[in-house]
Amino acid sequence: MGVDLIEMASLVMAELPFESYPADDIPPNQVAVKVPQFSFSRLSGADPVLGVEMASTGEVACFGKDKYVANVKGLLATAFILPKKNILLSMGSYKEKSEFLPSVRKLHQIG
Repeated sequence: MGVDLIEMASLVMAELPFESYPADDIPPNQVAVKVPQFSFSRLSGADPVLGVEMASTGEVACFGKDKYVANVKGLLATAFILPKKNILLSMGSYKEKSEFLPSVRKLHQIG
């Protein structure tokens, strides 16, 4: 969107003048997600086992026609490489897991 929200918030808190947020041109029926970006390669000697703090060193926000498309776009934007084995996928509520199950079955079928 090209807006530095941190700068805008700082100006607001300091009660200084700021430019209004521009009108958005996001197509209707779009969702946005934020995906963590992990930089273990930059953290020499760091323990790659994540704890509750997630050890995220950044994040990417992406839009998509639904939360699944937006999430995949975010993963691609972080250059995340999907592992080929020993995969644990943890996501949302039971309802979201149920919605995702057909995709898991399809992925399993194609290998």
